[in-house]
Amino acid sequence: MTIRPIPPKDDPLWQHARAFQEQVEARWREAGKALPSDFPLDSPEFLAAEEALLDELIRALGGDPEHPELDLGSLGHTEQ
Repeated sequence: MTIRPIPPKDDPLWQHARAFQEQVEARWREAGKALPSDFPLDSPEFLAAEEALLDELIRALGGDPEHPELDLGSLGHTEQ
């Protein structure tokens, strides 16, 4: 798999990703759920919130967070 560098902040892809992040965070808060950023880095609460959020994102993308070897291709990831 090829790892691409993070695009500059004025790149449309960066802006789209940031908008997506803001929407996810807003909906997560509306549901009364804590975000990892609510807690000190690497605290037990941070790690629990991070895992819950990532599991939800994987499910939203059609994946299974319990699958031991997550196939990024099944989540719409394509190499370029």
